[in-house]
Amino acid sequence: MSDVPDELDRLNELLGAIPLECEGMTIGDLDGYVAGLIVCPEPVLPAEWLPTVWGGENGFAEFDGADEIAAAVLDHYNRVARELAEEPESYAHVMEVDRTDGDLLWGRGSTASNAQCGCAPMPRTPSRSATTRRPRRRSARSWP
Repeated sequence: MSDVPDELDRLNELLGAIPLECEGMTIGDLDGYVAGLIVCPEPVLPAEWLPTVWGGENGFAEFDGADEIAAAVLDHYNRVARELAEEPESYAHVMEVDRTDGDLLWGRGSTASNAQCGCAPMPRTPSRSATTRRPRRRSARSWP
C-alpha cells in the first residue's frame, strides 16, 4: 500500500507552517509547479526553483523548519518525477481549489513553472482576474 496520502498530508502541514508573510505555495500550487518543472524541455536546478515555493528570497532559510520543508518538497518532486517517468497514466494531481475565485491551484503552479522553463504560459480565461490573491489558509485537498 502506498504512503502517498500520508506523505501529502505531511507536506501540506509543512507548507502550512511557512509564515504567511513569505507567501509560499499551497500543496496544489506545488504539485502543479513540480509537474511543470519535470516536463520542461531543459532541466531546472532545485537552487533555481525551490525559492519560488516559499515565496522567494525572503528570509525563509532562517525559518525554524526550513530544512524539513525543503526536504519534503524535494521528496515530492522526486515522487512526481518517478510517477511521470514510470507510469504517467497513473499520475493523479493534487486537487485544491482557490476559495476566492474557484481556480484550480495545480494550474497556477503549472503556469508558474513556465517562467522557470522559459515556456509561454497558457492564457487565462477572460472571466477570471489575474490580480485576485488567493487566501493563505490551506483548503481541503482530495485525491482520486
